Amino acid sequence: ISTQYAGNTIDITEAPFPAIDITAGPLDISNIADYTTEVGEATSYTFSISLPHTLPNGGFLKIEFDEDYDLYTTASCPTTGYSLQQKNPATPHIILLKRTGLAMEGPDTIYLIQVINPQYVKEPVNNFTFTTMTSNQMTIDTGDTSGLPAISTTKGALTGSLTATPVSTDVVAETTPYNMAFTTDHVIEEG
Repeated sequence: ISTQYAGNTIDITEAPFPAIDITAGPLDISNIADYTTEVGEATSYTFSISLPHTLPNGGFLKIEFDEDYDLYTTASCPTTGYSLQQKNPATPHIILLKRTGLAMEGPDTIYLIQVINPQYVKEPVNNFTFTTMTSNQMTIDTGDTSGLPAISTTKGALTGSLTATPVSTDVVAETTPYNMAFTTDHVIEEG
C-alpha cells in the first residue's frame, strides 16, 4: 500500500497481506421439466434458474450435462435473450450460450431442444452444472442439479413379433441353431 506526500510516493505497507479469494455465487436451479428419458432420444429440457449476480449482455451461460449426453449434434436454444455460441465435438455434453438480451439477474428460464439422451440406460445420470461467466469467460455464479430429483434414462422397446426359426430340421436329437428376428426401437451398433 502506498500514498502520496509532497509529490513523493511513500510505501506504507509494513507487512505483506494475505491474498483475497473471490468465490462464485450460488446459482440456483429449482426445476427441470419437459424431458423424455428414453435412451438415444432427442428431447427438450426446460430449466428454471435464479442468478444471484448480474449476467451481463455479452456474458455467457455454460451448461454441462452428464458426459454421455450429446448436445453437439442437434441441440439448440430458442430462449429469447440467448444465442447458441459454442458446441464442441471434443466436449459434446457442454453447451455455451451467449447473453444477447439485457443484463439478467434473478429468475430466468432456459429452454434447450434436440438434446440427445445417453445411448444406454443410466441410473441416475450425473448432475448438470450451470455456470454464468463474463464476456471474458470468468466465472460469476455456479450451481448444479444435486438438489433436484435424479434423472435416469430408460430402456427402449422391442417392437413387432419375435420369431425363432430353426436353421435346420433334419435331426431332432442334435442341437439346432435358430435365427431370431425382432425389431429394435434404436440402432444396435456392430462389434
